[in-house]
Amino acid sequence: MKKILFIILSLLLLAGGLAACNRLENTAQSYTRLTQWHYHPSYNFLLTSIAEQGDSLLLRGIMARNVLTPEEVEVVRAEGTIEINGETFMHTAVNMEGFMSNDRLYNAHTGAEIFLVPAFFGDFEGDDLRYRMYKPDGQGIVHKSTGMYREVEVDKTTPVEIWRPVVEAMEWGYLELFAPMEVSAHVFSDYTEYDIPDGFPFDGSFFLTFENEKCVHMRWNP
Repeated sequence: MKKILFIILSLLLLAGGLAACNRLENTAQSYTRLTQWHYHPSYNFLLTSIAEQGDSLLLRGIMARNVLTPEEVEVVRAEGTIEINGETFMHTAVNMEGFMSNDRLYNAHTGAEIFLVPAFFGDFEGDDLRYRMYKPDGQGIVHKSTGMYREVEVDKTTPVEIWRPVVEAMEWGYLELFAPMEVSAHVFSDYTEYDIPDGFPFDGSFFLTFENEKCVHMRWNP
């Protein structure tokens, strides 16, 4: 009887181990290697993890976009609600007069608000209209996850452009703006020598530049 129980327990442990291996394999397979940027300019890379691999780094994250399409805005205006990152937002206001619309989205559960501001991405004025999602302060941008998991391998020498808030004294007062600083990808593992802004690298978003299927430049926006 004890021998039978031992065999059953061993089989259960083996099955559990195989299931765990399958889960790990599925997780690894869920990340697609990123070798070129073929997305709309409104798309960004949201970093979720960093792993060192000798002289390179493996960056994993999620693709997200910081805009809604005109079709999505038409639907939310008509139906009154939209789902963003698993949360429901209500459409609370719109001003159709003039050129600039004035849409607001409100989350009744959290009290969060999103302002929709028209943005154009085409080569000519008025081309490729989208609606960028801003937080109420007008500074932070809201990103809508696409559910696409991507990974990119970069050399530690890869240039990283980090935008940070700065304050400049003017004759009439102080001007708050964002200015870039240049570092290398080594900053991901050790940025104590730099004046890095709060939130880097996970709270902001990245735009990646590729040449010959290799990431040659990264830009981080808070």
